[in-house]
Amino acid sequence: MKKPLESRFFVSNECLGEPWEKCQRGDTLANSIRFDHTDRIHEDVIRLLSNTDASKTLPDTGLPDVIENELSRLFVASSVFGTVSSTSFVVDIDTKKISFKEKAHVHQ
Repeated sequence: MKKPLESRFFVSNECLGEPWEKCQRGDTLANSIRFDHTDRIHEDVIRLLSNTDASKTLPDTGLPDVIENELSRLFVASSVFGTVSSTSFVVDIDTKKISFKEKAHVHQ
């Protein structure tokens, strides 16, 4: 039986629990992921974290908009910096099993 992810957390360059727009967008995208098989859920989460769509609204951090646009993506890949790794960590309440998958990214 497929069931939705009951709890999910996104970590970005902000304090835990702060409403960071890119994390809120990731949470919305995660609504489509269903838990039916651990290997598949990890693939789906890593795919979600690879999203390169820019945010529609940019936070006011004092950085130029062109840089803020690059940073607003779930997956950051600029010529200067970028996402180093993406991690999916799953706790299955029913089976009491914990699993994770990490994907390292190399930027040229």
